[in-house]
Amino acid sequence: MWELRRSIAVALAATAAGLSALLIGALWFGGFPSLKRDGTITVSTLFEVLKLIFAIVAGVGGVFALVVAYRKQRVAEHAHRLAEADAVRSDVRLFNERFSAAGDQLGSEQAAVRLAGLYSLAGLADDWPQGRQTCIDVLCAYVRLPSPDVTAEHDSPGRQELQVRASAFDIIARRLRPGAETSWQGHRFDFSRSRVRDGDFTGIHVTGETVLLFTECAFSGDRLTFQDMVLDGGIIDFADSAFDHGMLTFANAHLKLGTLDFRRCGFSGGTLALVAATFDGADVIFDGSGMRDGVITFGGTTDEEGQRALRGSVFAAGRVSLRRFGGRGGQIRFDDTAFSGGLVDLSDSVFDGTEVFLNDAREWRRPPVYTHDVYRNPGFHLPPQSRRSTSRAD
Repeated sequence: MWELRRSIAVALAATAAGLSALLIGALWFGGFPSLKRDGTITVSTLFEVLKLIFAIVAGVGGVFALVVAYRKQRVAEHAHRLAEADAVRSDVRLFNERFSAAGDQLGSEQAAVRLAGLYSLAGLADDWPQGRQTCIDVLCAYVRLPSPDVTAEHDSPGRQELQVRASAFDIIARRLRPGAETSWQGHRFDFSRSRVRDGDFTGIHVTGETVLLFTECAFSGDRLTFQDMVLDGGIIDFADSAFDHGMLTFANAHLKLGTLDFRRCGFSGGTLALVAATFDGADVIFDGSGMRDGVITFGGTTDEEGQRALRGSVFAAGRVSLRRFGGRGGQIRFDDTAFSGGLVDLSDSVFDGTEVFLNDAREWRRPPVYTHDVYRNPGFHLPPQSRRSTSRAD
């Protein structure tokens, strides 16, 4: 109230000073004329004086009203800012409470409670954009925890925990697919140094700044699938990982931009399938990897009657690099593939016991780059037209 009174007093003083200055200025401009005094006041003169008085009163009243309105606006804005700050503090307090409750659930000994904690944390990430990466980090950290021992019993704690971890992958995958109610694109998902068994990332899109890290992981489950996924600017990194058995599949994937990284991986069993994939600008890198057993296949597949079920991959653009690949067993298959424009680099690789099947390629417009001593390797199967090819290592 004191602030309002002071503001009104200051406004009135300023108005009086302004009117005085105008009056003095007008008199100065008129040469300070003398006023003639009559003995009587006419009606017209009285009206003029009253009009002047009313004008002054109206002006002062207008100034008073403006000051009051301005002060009310300032007070309302300040109250609104305080209310917003209180709402933000209340939301943060609520989010922190939900975050703490979800963390407590994840630490439970019961698989159902841990599963509820995952979904609670995912719901919090949907509602809290500012804290979404933190929630994602906790989800991924849960997957990175030491994997439990799995016994033959269907309801054993180990198998229940595997189902909980598979659900964590499913929670993330559903938010990376087109049409997700809340998209988690542009975030970082760090599963590095974990033991990965099963997971379903079918149909996800990895775009922009999205990063999926599976570096230094051990893959020993039945099936981890990225079927029908689209890589369009993001990164999927499997560098320095070990593939023991099971299948990692990118069937029907569209690799447009970004990087799919398998550098320095060890393949000792299982299957890495990139069948029917389209390589359309992304970099797929196997540099420095080694293979003792298993299959890496880019080729098509056949059904039980011998008919082609999936056509082989199309190397239209980008780069697939197997430079310095060390093969000591297993197979790398390019059945029914089309080498139409992308670079497939097999140079400086050693295939001592690893069979490489290129002989069933359906298109040989831009052959892979390889060293010519592969002709002396009985496990390196080339198409007849490759004898006329000038392809060589750079």
